[in-house]
Amino acid sequence: MIASDPKVQSVQDAVDRIRIVRPWIEINPHFMRDLHLFRAILVSADAASLSKEQQLALNYRSFPRLDFGANLVNGILQGTKTITMRLLSDVEDDHNSDLGSIFPYSLVAATSNSASLDGELESARFAYLRIDQCDTKELEAIDPTTLRKSGFESTNDVLSVLQQFYPTVTTTTPLIMFHFQLICVC
Repeated sequence: MIASDPKVQSVQDAVDRIRIVRPWIEINPHFMRDLHLFRAILVSADAASLSKEQQLALNYRSFPRLDFGANLVNGILQGTKTITMRLLSDVEDDHNSDLGSIFPYSLVAATSNSASLDGELESARFAYLRIDQCDTKELEAIDPTTLRKSGFESTNDVLSVLQQFYPTVTTTTPLIMFHFQLICVC
């Protein structure tokens, strides 16, 4: 509701709309705190915009996961990787991500596999990302600037990485592109 209007509403505007639509709902302090937190995330220009308290509050919330290979983490943390591409089939088949729950203005937990003490791989949060845009394009239709934002220099670079996981992928395979911004590091 806060994110759907062209100009971002205030928290009080959102509360007023909720009271009109659902007058029986009691607006409690926890709900208000979360509304303020998510509005701060929505309007944040960069990772420095959130207070430490707001960043810590994210650790106690549940968010859809967006999993990345360990080799991509530094690019995300440095802000050079701001787009990720996934196959349409990953919405159903990727058990490390919750792609079906990710929409524009979503906040997601960026995860990556790391070795645990017992040697098993486990997926751990390393950052929170705000999804700014989701679109679908064929690889051959993606411009060079967008490729660089995804961490690649050319279509062939993307294709060679994707084919490691999906041998049948081609330049005409439709890909979901999630454009994101780093909100904070875990």
